[in-house]
Amino acid sequence: MNILTDIIDQLIDNTIPLTVSLLKVKVLASRLKNKPLYNWVDKELSGYKSVDEIPSYRVTSCVLVGNIMHRNLDLRNQIIATAGLPDNIRESVEKIKFNQPISVLERYIEENNNPLASAIPPENYCFLTDNYKKMGNDHISVYFAQKQVDLGVILKAISEVKNKTLDLLLKLEEEFGVEIDLQELIKKKSHANEIINNIMKQTIINKGYGNVINTGNGSSISNNVHIEKSNFDNLRKALQENFVQEEEINELKKIIEEQPDFEKKLFGPKVNNWIQKMTNKALNGTWQVGIGVAGSILAELLKQYYGM
Repeated sequence: MNILTDIIDQLIDNTIPLTVSLLKVKVLASRLKNKPLYNWVDKELSGYKSVDEIPSYRVTSCVLVGNIMHRNLDLRNQIIATAGLPDNIRESVEKIKFNQPISVLERYIEENNNPLASAIPPENYCFLTDNYKKMGNDHISVYFAQKQVDLGVILKAISEVKNKTLDLLLKLEEEFGVEIDLQELIKKKSHANEIINNIMKQTIINKGYGNVINTGNGSSISNNVHIEKSNFDNLRKALQENFVQEEEINELKKIIEEQPDFEKKLFGPKVNNWIQKMTNKALNGTWQVGIGVAGSILAELLKQYYGM
C-alpha cells in the first residue's frame, strides 16, 4: 500500500474533502508512532479546545458589527468602533479564532455566501458603549455585537492545512521514494519521524500570530510597516499602497491635526469617524481591502503617525 502517493493524490484533488486525507494522515502518524503529527491532525479533525494553542493560520483580524441605539434611532449592522478599548477587550473583539473542525469549515464554505460571524459576550457591550462615551458620543448604546470575517479567510485557513500536509508528505516521498509502501516506511520510522518532526517545528507548530492576515484584493500590511511621526507624506504613501482613494486621503489630511488622547490612546472624534467611514467602505466593497483588517490597517498607520 503506497500511502504517501495515495494521500498526495487526494490532497491535490479539489473534489475530495480535506477531512478524508487528514484521516489517512492520522493513520500514518499512528503507525509511525509520531505523537506531534497525530495530535496536530487530531485537533484539525476534531477541533481545538479552549485550552489548546490555536495555530496562527487559524487566527485573523476581524471587523466588529452590531446594533446600536442612537437617541431614539435603532441602527442595525453598524461597524462598531474598537480603538480606545482596554487592551484585553480590544484583543478579544479584534481577533477571531477558528477552533472548529476542518469538516465544519469546509461545510460552511459550501453552504454559505455570508461572512462568518461570532457573537461576543453581552458583558462586553458596556465596554463598547463606554468607549463611545469616551469619544464624546454620549447618546450611543451598543446592545448587540458580533465579529465578522470574509469567507476568503476561512478558505485561506483550509488551504494552509492542505499545503502544510502536502509539503510534509512530498518531503517524505522525496526522501523514501514514490514507491515505498506503508510497511517499509514503518521499518524506517526513526528516520521518517526525524523528518516529520523537523518539518512540524519549522512550519506547522506555530504559536502566536505576529502579522496581520489580510484577505483584500492584493492589499497587505504587516508589522514591518513604518510611518515616521507627523510625516503625512509617509502616511499618504502607505494609505495609497492599501488602496485608499485620494479623496479620502485629502479628507483625512484636513482633520489629522486633531489631537488624540495620548494618555488613553484614543484618536479624536473626527479621525474616529473617518476610520468608521472607511471601514464601512470595506464592508460594502467600495474600499478594496478585506473587512477583517480594514480597521486594523488604519489604526496601526495612524498610531505610528501620532507616535502613540
